Amino acid sequence: MIKVAALLDEIAEKYNAFAARWGGEEFVIVSQHAAKFSEHVCEEILEEVRNLNIRHERSAVADVVTVSIGLCHAKISNSEQLKACCVLADQALYTAKQNGRNNFFSKNGNFDNDL
Repeated sequence: MIKVAALLDEIAEKYNAFAARWGGEEFVIVSQHAAKFSEHVCEEILEEVRNLNIRHERSAVADVVTVSIGLCHAKISNSEQLKACCVLADQALYTAKQNGRNNFFSKNGNFDNDL
C-alpha cells in the first residue's frame, strides 16, 4: 500500500493536485482540472499501479494489485458541494468495483442550482 500511496502522491504532484489517504485502502485526489483531463489522469493511475507489479495472490481480479477509481467532476464553491462531490465519487467508485474493478467510473456534479 505504501508503494501505491507514493505513486498517487507523485502523480498528483505532477498535475499540481493534492492526494491523501481517505480511509483504510481508499485515497482521494483533488484537482482543478477539466473532466477530460481528469479521465486521462485516471487512466495513467490505472496503468502506473499495474506497472508497479505488486503480487496479489488472493485477488479474483488480477495477479497484481490494481485500483478502482471513482471520479466526480464538479465546479465547487462551498463545503456542502465538496461533501456532495465526495458522495458522488464514492458512488462512482462502487460502480467501478461492480463493473469488474481495475477501472474508473465518473459522475458529474451539477451544483449550479445551489447558487
